[in-house]
This record gives sequence, C-alpha cells and structure tokens, in this order.
Amino acid sequence: MIRSHRHSLAIGLAPYKFEIKATAYLGQSGQVGLGAEAEYETLFTNRLIGQWLVEGEAWSKDDPAVGIGSGLSKVEAGFRLRYEFHRRFAPYLGVVWERAYGRTADQRRAQSGDIDDTRIVAGVRIWF
Repeated sequence: MIRSHRHSLAIGLAPYKFEIKATAYLGQSGQVGLGAEAEYETLFTNRLIGQWLVEGEAWSKDDPAVGIGSGLSKVEAGFRLRYEFHRRFAPYLGVVWERAYGRTADQRRAQSGDIDDTRIVAGVRIWF
C-alpha cells in the first residue's frame, strides 16, 4: 500500500484547447512519482463531443507490492465519445490503450505476461 501525498498542478487550457495536468506523488518511504496528462476535445455538434487523452507516469523506486517499477511506468491513450443531454449529464463510450514500460513491464511480464491492455469504457459524466 502506498501512503502518499498527491499534489496536482492543473496548467489549464493551452493553445488549441489542450488541457494539461501534472501531478506529483510523495510517499512516506521516499517514493516520488510524476504524472502528466493531456486532453483535447473535438466538438462534432454542440452535444456530441470527442475527448482524446494521453497520460504517463514515472516513479523513483520499485514497489513490487503494487506493481510499480522505477522509471517510466506506463503510458495510456484513449478516446471517449460523449453526448451531453445537459452540460451536467453526459453518458460516454470509449476505448483506452495502456502499455507498461521498464521495470513495471518486467513485473507485469512475470505476473501475467501482458504489458499492454486495451479496454472498452462506458460511464456517465456528472457535474455538480
């Protein structure tokens, strides 16, 4: 179990409407992690919106208990298509691809043999 403090820095909207986020993780055992995420939205209509996503993580130390290796840990990319019935309620359907790298990939190979994964995702985006 990682006991950590998570600090996020939302850099905000960059030119061309990219949303950029950076996150730092500081653990009690000296574990340090960095995450970065970039999103881009494509408006097909006023209500039908495509959301592109790329995310990556890197860690300072191996933590086999949670399947994390040092260095670049994983990269995830995906696309979600949502329909906004109302700005506060929007169901979505999408696909996400994830690949592990470095020592994280070594740990996954030893456990299951798979270092990449493709998933279909569905849900509802609700704003309060």
